[in-house]
Formats: sequence, C-alpha cells, structure tokens
Amino acid sequence: MTREETFPMNVSRPKPRNIPSSLASIGKVFEASLTLFCCSGFVAPLLAHWCEQCLTTCLISALLAWASQLVAAAEQPSHPSVTQLQRASLEGRITSRSGQSIAGATVSLRNLKTHRDTQTRSTADGVFRLPEMPAGEYLLRVAATGYKTLVVAQLPLIAGDLAHANTVLDPGDPAEVVNGDSASVTSRLGTALAGKSVSDLPENQRNFVNLVQVSAGANEGSTNASASGSRPGAQHESSAVSIGGEPETNNFSQIDGMDNNERINSKIAVHPSVEGVENVQIFANAYPAAMGVATGGFINVVTKSGADAYHGSVYEYFRNDLLDVSPYQFGARNPKPELRQNQFGGSLGGPLFRRSTRFFADYEGFRLIQGRSPVELTVPTAYEHEHPGDFSDVGGPVLHQFDPAGLAYFRLYPLPNVSGSSNQFVSAPRGSNFSETGDGRLDQTLSANDHLFGRFSANVSDVYIPGQFPAVEEAGMRIEPGGSLTSFAGAMHDTAVNTMADWAHEFRPGIALDLRAGYVYWHESDTSLNPHVAVNRGFGQPGVNLASTGNGLAPVDVLAASPLGGDGYWRPLNQGDHVLQVGGAMRWDRRNHSMAVGSALVHRQWFDIGSADGLGMWKVADLPALLEGSFVGLDREVDLVEPRLRTWDASAYVQDSWKLTPSLTLDLGMRYDLLTPPTEAKNHLANFDFATGRVVVAGRDGVSASAGVQTDYTNVGPRFGFTWELGHAILLRGGYGLTFGRPLDGFVYKTQPFAATFGVCTSNTCPEGYTTLAAGLPEPATPDLQHLSGDLWGTRSFHERMVQAHQFNVGLEKSFAGNMARLFYVASLARHRARFFPDFNAPPPNTSSDPDSLRPYHSIDPALTAIDYVDAEGSSSYHAMQATLAHERRHGVTAHVNYTWAHGLDDASGQGFGTVPAISSKIDYGNSALDVRQRAVATLFYDVPLGRNATGRRRLALGGWQTNVAAVWSTGLPYTVLNAADVSNTNPGASAADRPNQLGAARTRHPDVDRYFNVEAFAAQVPGTLGNERSNQLYGPPTRHIDASLFKNFEVAKERTLQFRAEVFNVTNTASFASPDAVLGTANFGHLTQLTAGYSPREVQFAMRLQF
Repeated sequence: MTREETFPMNVSRPKPRNIPSSLASIGKVFEASLTLFCCSGFVAPLLAHWCEQCLTTCLISALLAWASQLVAAAEQPSHPSVTQLQRASLEGRITSRSGQSIAGATVSLRNLKTHRDTQTRSTADGVFRLPEMPAGEYLLRVAATGYKTLVVAQLPLIAGDLAHANTVLDPGDPAEVVNGDSASVTSRLGTALAGKSVSDLPENQRNFVNLVQVSAGANEGSTNASASGSRPGAQHESSAVSIGGEPETNNFSQIDGMDNNERINSKIAVHPSVEGVENVQIFANAYPAAMGVATGGFINVVTKSGADAYHGSVYEYFRNDLLDVSPYQFGARNPKPELRQNQFGGSLGGPLFRRSTRFFADYEGFRLIQGRSPVELTVPTAYEHEHPGDFSDVGGPVLHQFDPAGLAYFRLYPLPNVSGSSNQFVSAPRGSNFSETGDGRLDQTLSANDHLFGRFSANVSDVYIPGQFPAVEEAGMRIEPGGSLTSFAGAMHDTAVNTMADWAHEFRPGIALDLRAGYVYWHESDTSLNPHVAVNRGFGQPGVNLASTGNGLAPVDVLAASPLGGDGYWRPLNQGDHVLQVGGAMRWDRRNHSMAVGSALVHRQWFDIGSADGLGMWKVADLPALLEGSFVGLDREVDLVEPRLRTWDASAYVQDSWKLTPSLTLDLGMRYDLLTPPTEAKNHLANFDFATGRVVVAGRDGVSASAGVQTDYTNVGPRFGFTWELGHAILLRGGYGLTFGRPLDGFVYKTQPFAATFGVCTSNTCPEGYTTLAAGLPEPATPDLQHLSGDLWGTRSFHERMVQAHQFNVGLEKSFAGNMARLFYVASLARHRARFFPDFNAPPPNTSSDPDSLRPYHSIDPALTAIDYVDAEGSSSYHAMQATLAHERRHGVTAHVNYTWAHGLDDASGQGFGTVPAISSKIDYGNSALDVRQRAVATLFYDVPLGRNATGRRRLALGGWQTNVAAVWSTGLPYTVLNAADVSNTNPGASAADRPNQLGAARTRHPDVDRYFNVEAFAAQVPGTLGNERSNQLYGPPTRHIDASLFKNFEVAKERTLQFRAEVFNVTNTASFASPDAVLGTANFGHLTQLTAGYSPREVQFAMRLQF
C-alpha cells in the first residue's frame, strides 16, 4: 500500500473500482494512445512533405482523443497529490543483517522542498515500491519493530530514475536512529549528479558539462587545441564530453526532459547556470525506451523549482593573474599572460499566490579577459627577415625574383622569440568573453491533480578569439596575420534560448498524463580578424576580395612553417537553428508493473550561411615557395544562395518496469525513431548521382525534395534490462538496447549549382592565368551542370541510415560498511557510422604528372576534381570495464572514485582517411580517435569536524570549514603520422592527406617536448604507393590535474549562511600537452607544440556566497 499525505490533512482512500470496467477504459486509452503514437511517430513526417495543415489537424485530433479517453478512463479521484512531468521511482527490499526479509516495515519519503510525505509498507518478502515520485531531494526513513530506524538525510531522486534500495536494518530499539547515506542505499540505471556533486565540486567557470566529464565512462573528448570540442562562441572553455567512447556529437542533451541540441554542430544549445541546476542525470549505455537519438550519452539537466519558503543566493567568483603562475611557454620568456575574470549572479525562489504558485529565477554574468594558452609556431629566422629570399643560413636557396603577393605575405611573419631556437615563435594573445546566463521557472498547482510549469533559459555571449601573430603595418594597412587556421579567430556573438511548458494530470493514483511543448533558438554570427580591410586587394591579387566574398586576408597554409591568414575560412559566418517540439507520455502503475507509453515530434529549421573558402586557400610547400608564389594546392568555395533547411524528428515508445519476483525486476521496452533527411525551403539542395555522374537538384526532373536521399524507416529498437537481488546486499544488473543516432553527415549541403568552386589544383595544373599567388582567382560564376568543373562539396549517399548501436552491459553492485561498489562490463557495437571522404573521385595511387586524368569520373566530367562525400557504411566497437566506489557522508567524508579501462576501434575516424575509397573499411580500420584507454577520477568532500560543539567566538573561528578535491588522470588520445605532401598522389592538391611507412617502433623510452616519439621510425613511402602505417596507432601525452577548494561557512542568521571560498585549479601546475606535430617533413615533426584546450596553469579563485 502506498499513500502520499500532506499533513495534517486526513486522506480518504478511493473506493474500490470495478475491475472489468477499468480494464475496458484502459483499453480505450491504449487505442487513443496508439493513434497519437502513429500520428506523431509515423505519419507526421510524411504529412509534413505535402500538407502541414493536415499534420496539425492530425496531431491536435490525436492529442484530444488521447486526453478524452484518459479522462473517461479515470474516475474523479479525491487524491491530493501534486503531479509533475519529472518523476522517479524508488523500490527495494528490506532485510536484516542476517539476510532475513523484514515484513511490515514502514518506508517514508519526505520531500525536502515541499515537506510532503509519502509512505508505504514492505510486503511479506520485505519488498517495497514507491512509484511516480516527483523528482527532488528527500529524507528517507525506514522503521520496523525490533530494529533501529534507518535515516538517509539527503536522498536525490532524479527525473526518470529507477532507483533501487538495498536497505539493511540493525536489530535494536526503533527509537535509536542510524544515519545512512544515499550512495550505499540506492543504485541507479545511469549516473546521478546532485547535492555536493553539483554545488561544491571545484570546477572552472561553473560549467555543468565539467560535472558530467568526471562521471564513470566519460571524458573531455578531443582535448587537442586544434579540435577542442569547444564551439567558437560558446561561453565555456570546454563544452565537450565523450561518453562511452563516442564523440560529443553523438550525445543527446535535454533540459527538464526537452530537446536542448542545435542541429548544425550537434552540440549543446543552452548551458544553464550551475546555480539553477537541481541535478544532472547521465545515461551511458542501453537507455530506457523513453530515451533515444543518441549512441553516446543521454544527458538530462533538471532545473531548480521554488520551494514553500523563500530561498536564494548572491555570489561572486573572481580571479586575476596576481596569484597565478605563468603557463608553460615552450622556452619563451614572455610576460605572464593577463587574466581578469569575474563571475557573479544570484538566485531567488519561493511561493506566490498563497503557495499555489512557486517560482525560481537565477542570473549569472561572466566577464573574462585572458591570454590564451601558449602555442609554438614556426617563422622565418631573423637572418631571413633581414635578407628576404636568402635561406642560406639553413642550407636553403637564394632567390632573386619574388612573387609580389608572396613577399607581402612573407613580411607578415614576426621575428622568432624562443631562446635556443632560430625559427620558433611563442605567443599567448589576449582574448575576451562577456556572457550572460539566466533561467526562470514557474510551477503552478492548478488543482489537487493538475500541475503546470513553464521555464525559460537563455545564454548570450560575445567572444573574441585573437590571432596568434601580432598585428602588422603593411602596404598602408593594419593587418592581423592570424597564425592558425583552426582557432577560428575573430569576433563571435552567440544567443541561445530554451523554453518549455508542461501540463501534468493525475486521473487517479497510478495513472498520469504529461503533455509538453518547447522551443529552442540558437544563433551565432562570426566575423574574421580583418573584416574591414581588403588585404588581398591591397596586395594586388585580383578576384579575392569581392562584394560576394568580403574583406580579409585569404589563408595561405605554409606546410613547412605556420599558416597565415584565416579570413574567409568559414568566416564570416551566420548560423541559426529553430527547434519546435511537442510530446506526451502516459504512465500508469498496476500491481507489479510500472508502464509508460509516449511520443514526441520535433521540427527543426536551420540556416548555415558562410562560405568554406570564400577568399580561396593556397597551400605552399615552404617559405622559398611562398616567395616564388608557387603552390601545391588551391581551392575555393563560395555560397551562391542562403539555404534554409528543415527536418522532422519523430519518436514513440512503450516501456514497462515489471517486478517479476521479490528479487527480480525486468525493464522492458520498445522504441521507434524516424528522422527525415533535410529539405530546403526553395529546393536549393543538390546531390551527386554516382550512377550517372550527374548532379541532381531537388524538385527538378522528378528528384525528391531531399535531393534523392531516402528516409530510413527501419529504426525499431528493443530495450531490455534486469535487476536481480542475489542476497548479502549484492545486485546483479544487466541490459541490452538497440539505439539509433542522428546520421552525422556534417550538415554541409553546399554543392553545385548553389555553390561556386575552383580547384583543387596546383601551380602546374591550375588554368592558365592562375598559376601564381599574385595571379589571384577568377570571379565566382554559376556552375554549368552539363560541364562540371572544380570540386563538389556536401554530397551524400542516397541510402543514408541512422547510426545503429547495439549496447549492452552487465555488472555487480555491493553495499558494505556505508559504501557502494560497482563493477561493470560495458560495450557498444555500432553500424552505419558516417564516413567522411575528402575525395570520392580520388585517382588510384599513381606517379602521373596529370593525376586528374585518372579520376573515376574523368571520362564524364574531365574538369571535375574532388568530390566531398559522406556515406553511412562505417562501423565501430567499444569495450570497457568500469569500476566505481562511493562513500557518502560518514564522519564528514563524502568520496567518489571511478576507473575506466576501455578500447575503441572503428574504420571512420582515422587521420589520412579515405585515400582509396573502395578499400577504406580495410586500410582505415584502427583505434578510434577517442580511444582513451584508461581514466581515473576521484572526488572528495570533507566537512572538517573542528568546532562542532564550540560556542561563541570559538565556534565562529573553528566551525564551518569544508575542503573539496577533484583529481583526474587519463591516458592520451591517439594520433597518426602523415606525409606533408600527397606521396601516393591519391588526393592531388591536398596536404597531410596520406600515411607514410612505419619502419620500426614509434615509442621512445624518454619522451619529451622536443622528441615525443621516435621520428626515425617513419619515412615517406615509394611515390605512387600507399604507406604501411595503420590509423591511430600512436598515443599522445596523458592528461592529469588536481583541483582543490576550501570553504568557510559563517551562520549569519537562521537559514542564512555567508560562505567564503578559495579554489585552486591545477594545484601541481602540470602542463597538459596536445598530441605532437605529426606531419612528416615539417620543422616541428615529433615536437609537442600545443597545450590542450582545457589547460590552465595553477590558478587561484576566490568567491563569496550568501545563501538564504
């Protein structure tokens, strides 16, 4: 028996129902539910293609039918409960120390925010069940005659949680209380972060993603500075998290159960402030059927709601460079980079209108001016600066004739500044980040059985990423030379909004309906370093700075030195995403079953306006070639339209948690996902038909609106899990799920005739008149589809499939002496992964002086060069052992330790991928790009016991101290050695495109900054052949850091606390290096030249918080 009571109100139980009548009503509910299931899950995307009004009518009719049948099915109850969308369940078994089941024990939960109590009694087998509990923090009390009472003071129940309690009582007087802890009492399907794990963990810039990164099986993803996972314009330094060996783009993020993903980059749209986060739930493998469209992690952030009394906070976190140490500078003697950071805000929540309405709101401002992490770059020597064209100091040639544009570029390089090196430059230029974050939430109790809540969350940020090289006065212009193509230097403005409304109705105890709607808006506009200066026009290069392409300095990638320019490389950029979503779920409990059926429909509209290489991109072998104006690669892509793309996502599921026996619970489910391929509002969408060698255009000649890409209707995924109590506080858990992820095709749908391209070609193969740097480029023109030329971007397989992952896990959980230990095997086998081919029209390995003539489509389109192509034929595997030990609040200590030992393999993520497309699955199979073999994380929270019994000034001085520590150690990410030039000649005009021969062991006994691996182990293969090196066989440096904090709490008044915080990040001041320079033949080959994106030297932060 279960009841929920609001004391001191007396509650009368509902009268017994006629079972056959109730079953008939529930049958009608199923019929209406299936109507909604089919309409939103199957019919909606089809209707959307030809009749959006029909779609709206279908959805409204289905929702009304569903709701009316549920109303008819449920008699009017007199049950005074508050129903919420975000619900959880707690079940378990109560035993004595000897393992005997305890019948008739009273199990009660008190919501610490609303002070409402729910209680039940254990059965003859000691089993209890508390289903459909509003998510939140509770006080758990278990009492039985002849046994001491067990109390857990702070037990978080996370939205969607299926928590299980192994509750063991000691014999004794029930008046004697034993304090338990949440870690040892409950176990979950997934990882729950709440309480101290959210509020007290020392983490830089108060980013909730950092909390996820320390959970079992998770890590920071790609930590290389050149692929940081930190989307330009994002508020935080690190917004990436890899879960289960998957890239962050394969995760699915939610806020309060609603979609929080932007489509273009497949990243988190809105980062709510930690101040407004109640808890975070992470599902990493074999999720329940209610969760989908992810093969990585499923992350749900639950926001705070108001309580029955007013509570709030005011705070400021601040730091500067006075107490920081200098970062690692690769031998340079530069001043300590500037740092000024302030993070401030507050929150307030409480009741409104006689407590029927509760509100919560928070605001956070972020102000940062900071020198970026030092990077070592290659520049001309001082002698070469003084004597342009004379490279005799390094054994090079002496030039007497210069390309005027090449000379102008050469003069943009700074002088070297690293002692002991003649051609190295280290910089840490100053950038800025000014951001605002806010959340607002209203919870309204409409009646005893109806609850409504709405939430609004928003981020606004302005970020400036500086170039690596200092500004130069050249040709009468002030020029920012850049220095890195992948830092996306320039100014960025980012706006993101996530808002939702939810209505929940309880028809009677055990039957509830949730209906919800939401909207996500994300927009980013970026400008380059030189938005107001037509630099290339000033250099005399025609056809570069045009009205259609904009101002700036076109990128020149010098393979034997550091690049120059960067404007026009995805800059300027204007991206936006609109996401409309509706959904519903019905949940009901009947005897030993807790069942649910639900469906959701999401409509995405986005635009991505910005040419990939609007100003062109030249690739130059070395500095002498730069001065001569000769190049080994040139290409350009200019958008001719502004595409407005759209898709439909639909899903439906059924699931059941079935208590089969007192010791065995089964979790059964089935899910269907349907994602339509993108269409464009004006049919500005094209693709390449490899069967005919022709471009096909949406809406022309019978081609579909998706440009021939077919919808995948086969995404039916079963889910199964079990929990088996073995006795002696041991649980055996396992699960299997077939999950489907969004087909990640890069979302770049820019191809002819809606984009103009030139190249790829070299000084030897480009058309006459464009064979030198000074010659510039031809003006973009509308392509002729009957005579294709240049390269094709964004072509996709007609048979695009959703990523399919078979996920499974099995493991043991053991409670002992106030601890919880877990040991699990976790695995995932994925098919239909996206493979990104840089050139599907690649010639076979050859030594021809005219390799373009060997391209497969040369006979049909002689002027057609590279075809950028994505298919869904990749595969991967991931196997891991995950061990976790949790110890909560005993003698003031809370600790969590997790260790992951894993191995990931795939044929789709290696560098040098796709040199020979036909045999790619064989030659490109190797370690995954995110193959982190080992990772250990430990967090410790300690309430210092000093002064607990003291009074007066002694208590003021000695009491209220707390210290916290977070430590992370992780092995490095894999990388691949590449040839600087295209030795196999399979990707003409490209650089760092193929792999060389590996002659011996690459590891060295004493790796250091100047020689991280054995460079003699690699040599270019015979021209016209493939190298024997395998993909991703080498591993970069490990990542490790320790963060610590010290709190002092002052009790200002009752329920008012002033807290002082001192936090130290990277206590040991350990440098975290990115993978080494692995391009064979370059000046820094084998050197460590970059620090990871999340690296910081030892930094000290202070904070003041007033909590009331």
